[in-house]
Amino acid sequence: MEISIFAIIGLGIISALVCLLLKQYRPEYALSASIICGVVIFLTVVAQMTPLFDTIRSILEKIEGGNEYTTVIIKSLGVCYVTQLASDTCQDAGERAMAGKIELAGRVAVLILALPMFTALLQIAIGLIG
Repeated sequence: MEISIFAIIGLGIISALVCLLLKQYRPEYALSASIICGVVIFLTVVAQMTPLFDTIRSILEKIEGGNEYTTVIIKSLGVCYVTQLASDTCQDAGERAMAGKIELAGRVAVLILALPMFTALLQIAIGLIG
């Protein structure tokens, strides 16, 4: 299922126009329409990322312990994309402070996911030094 970037951009522009119209006549529905369109675009993009994940997985499987790294990278990408979607949605709703807190939580989550990888890297470096 190949979706063109132009189709996604078109959906986004149409959604933005619909949201502008809704803000004038039915403001209570504008945020819901924006969230729905954001989720549709997000799910479409995630579905298109399967070849990317397969390529990363095949490259990292050639490395010893690559399966662990693959998991960390894919989970980190997922956290980044979901965090960005949530942050943008909060900003659209006028909640910049909440958007900032969501972004901070996303950064911390990525650091926690990568902690075992950093630990292994430090052990390798210590082993090479000493």
